[in-house]
Amino acid sequence: MAIGRAIVAGERDPASLSALRDPRCSKSAEEIARYLTGTWRDEHLFTLGSTLGLYDAIDELIRRSESRLFDAIQALQSEERKTAQLPAHPNPNKERSLRSHGDQPARTALWRFAGVDLTRIDGIGPGAAKIVLTEIGADLSAFPSEHHFVSWLRLCPRTPISRVHRLKNRRTGARHNRVPHAPPPPATRIPPPHPATAPPSPASLASSP
Repeated sequence: MAIGRAIVAGERDPASLSALRDPRCSKSAEEIARYLTGTWRDEHLFTLGSTLGLYDAIDELIRRSESRLFDAIQALQSEERKTAQLPAHPNPNKERSLRSHGDQPARTALWRFAGVDLTRIDGIGPGAAKIVLTEIGADLSAFPSEHHFVSWLRLCPRTPISRVHRLKNRRTGARHNRVPHAPPPPATRIPPPHPATAPPSPASLASSP
């Protein structure tokens, strides 16, 4: 992104542009400089600038929407939890990741709003937790276990079949909401379950401190 912004700003020197590469990039600065050597066509520069401007405009709209939603969540927080301290996450590595990505304020606000910390479930970050709570509500006691929750979502809807033929125009019962498409947190790696432990259910989280 830094290279693209520099090009739009008028920088054309390949060495200067390649110096802006991400340190994690597998390509060397010399390789990137070689790729950036050539003819700068006006129509391509115009397209790059337009695309970057559209990206920034959409990003600003998303930030404004997130800020408005954050304010609404704070306004709905329970009085007894407005100043309460968020309980420590059972997975220190995930908590460090949430803090490094700036997700801790959203996690705290959601907990103070609903009284549950859905980020305790592997693969769920504040973004996914926000979708779950806004689609279903703060009361998760209707789901005694994760199996009840997945069944309600109908992530694996039934397929009407007669003999070996699939029947057309039959409703599968798939639910139309945003929960199945909730985004995972960045760089998510769900660890294999330990034989002596089990993932927390929504109902157990509802009673967590």
